[in-house]
Amino acid sequence: MKDRPVDSRTLIAEDPSPEVIDKGTEEDPAFAKRATDLQALREAVVDAANVGGGLWLSYLFIFFYLAIAAGGVTHRDLLFENQVKLPFLNIDLPLIGFFVLGPPLFVIVHAYTLLHFTLLAGKVRDFDAALRQQVGDLDTQALLRRQLPIRAKLALAGSVGCCG
Repeated sequence: MKDRPVDSRTLIAEDPSPEVIDKGTEEDPAFAKRATDLQALREAVVDAANVGGGLWLSYLFIFFYLAIAAGGVTHRDLLFENQVKLPFLNIDLPLIGFFVLGPPLFVIVHAYTLLHFTLLAGKVRDFDAALRQQVGDLDTQALLRRQLPIRAKLALAGSVGCCG
């Protein structure tokens, strides 16, 4: 590495050279070599994609639950500030509390879901770059991509182009 001041933008903007990756670290060279190991990258993608399925379903559940609860509020309830009865749970919540806490809850879950899928796309991008670098045959690359779960394939299509 060059002797120069390092800040967070430098670390994010520059990829390490292949020589640095091949050398590994003095403490554990085998662990550092896993950074370009296709099997390790594939496992990271599959694990992230599996978590993404449950996360996506939770996001949809919260979205529809809040939509149903908000849809059950009538003009009369708003005028008289009647309590909101949560569907399925039959719990009464104060009207103002529901409309103050509901939207931020949805925004937090939405941001967390977006963050997770952004990280998944980054892992897929890394896997695809290593695959293109290490496997020259396009048919073999396509076969290896087909082995990924469908959620990872969708992230791959969004991050590197569907036909790339």
